Amino acid sequence: MKKSSLIVTSLFFLTLFVSILGFKGSKSINKFHKLKFPTGATANLLAGYTGASWDNNGSTCAGVYCHGGGYYGGALSTISLLQGNTPVTSYTPGVTYNFEINISAVNVDNLPIPLYGFDAQATTSTTHLNAGVWGAAPLETQITEFDGRFYWEQSNPMTETSSNPHSLTKTIQWTAPPAGTGSVTFYATGMAVNGNGSTNGDNVSNPVNITITEGNPLAVNFLNLNGENNNNHFVLNWTNTNEENTSYYLLQRKLNNADFVTIKKIMPLVGINKNYNCTLLPADNENEEFRICQVDNQSKVLYSNIINLVDYTFSNQLLISNIVYDKIHFVSEIMKQDFTICDMLGRTVKKGKVNADNIDVSDLQNGVYVLIMRTKNSFSNSQVFFKK
Repeated sequence: MKKSSLIVTSLFFLTLFVSILGFKGSKSINKFHKLKFPTGATANLLAGYTGASWDNNGSTCAGVYCHGGGYYGGALSTISLLQGNTPVTSYTPGVTYNFEINISAVNVDNLPIPLYGFDAQATTSTTHLNAGVWGAAPLETQITEFDGRFYWEQSNPMTETSSNPHSLTKTIQWTAPPAGTGSVTFYATGMAVNGNGSTNGDNVSNPVNITITEGNPLAVNFLNLNGENNNNHFVLNWTNTNEENTSYYLLQRKLNNADFVTIKKIMPLVGINKNYNCTLLPADNENEEFRICQVDNQSKVLYSNIINLVDYTFSNQLLISNIVYDKIHFVSEIMKQDFTICDMLGRTVKKGKVNADNIDVSDLQNGVYVLIMRTKNSFSNSQVFFKK
């Protein structure tokens, strides 16, 4: 055989061999390129990507076969825990707060407007157990459970909420864990992506975290807001099991610029009936979000959960009482809706489908729980209750 023929033959078999290896290896590489990142890294890879040093070796969505080579000069992420609009450094056990993440692209000049994604979790600072309970996931986001922890991440690529600077801000409710939990640390990482369908040209932020210390507990006091969109009228309901020292309530509506404004002041009811309701007409807002602010005689405030009645196409989930004994009873019948009950560490203790106007919880130990209801279109609403 001529030398040239030998070389050609050798190159043929070498190319074939490399092609076979490449084919096998491509499955591994394509595993990364087909992560379906828009639907969440934790949901698809079953691992945390918040950058916590003890979780998944501190991984984020940056690295080999993952997102990088960004055009945007970097991405910045900040997180904060808010009571109303005020950042807090300590939490009151059982109280609901707003957790906020902001992601910004450093430079967008003459580049595609970025899309955004993130991964976040809250754990005890020393033992790294899940801490507290996330509320209903806002649009384009989801709650993913893995290894006993609950991660808040995107379910779709998210568009910017501000163009100056180009950035995304997302907020979710978080109910603090019970007394004795200790300090809680929030971990998160965000990213700005160009949306080209691959993992190149994207920027992942450095991981960020904040530690929130435990404060003094309140007396048993559950302030829960529910409602429904009834023939283009918004019917709001809320309950409070402890109005001692309450001065008044403020019904607040969220404007399109993301600020809440007070639209009505309500005085506490006299007697044992602590169920409130109010009917409003819709405003010219993209979202119809409401909350209740309870103000005590020392001007301290407690905020309810936030509800968006534009998304409410089903009957409200208001419990007849937040104090529950053997059964959870609803004001109105809600057949065939899925429910999940979590304890204050975020662990699922019961789940199923409502087939009557109540849920049997006689098998639960006494304590504080969160009931999460989900409709067939995956919209969810949560409410805290106390099992006795």
